[in-house]
Amino acid sequence: MDRKKVFAALLVLMSLTSAALAASHTANLEELARSLRTPEEVARWMSEELTYELKLPDEPRSPHQTLLARCGDCDDFAKLASVILARMGIENEIIVIRFKGLSVAHAICVWRENSGPYSFISNRELQKTDQDSVEKLVRKFYPDYESIESVKTT
Repeated sequence: MDRKKVFAALLVLMSLTSAALAASHTANLEELARSLRTPEEVARWMSEELTYELKLPDEPRSPHQTLLARCGDCDDFAKLASVILARMGIENEIIVIRFKGLSVAHAICVWRENSGPYSFISNRELQKTDQDSVEKLVRKFYPDYESIESVKTT
């Protein structure tokens, strides 16, 4: 067989395999979101099933990659929690917190509990608060912060 035809066939096979893997990861994420009913269950699952792994330089993972790798850092966990909570019908956002005098930042997933106070997941842990704004929440839990940036979720 001609090398060009073999190469073309391999590209098609790789494309099909990639599409199948993406569909499989989406199905796994959908299945996971359906199996968890509350933010408490999300945080419990994350703390039991995922391992924290600091990556420098940071190479952000998609929620699917984090699920597959079973590890990540704060931004990976915030994105995964955000996607799962959104699929549960809980509006949320990812907040990036920058600290005074440090070049690193921290990401958390925040949401409001029934139009009441905010809760958040940080590195696989759920924090329920009595705070009525994100800024107050960050000021209380991260007092040495310098700035806060909201990252829109999809």
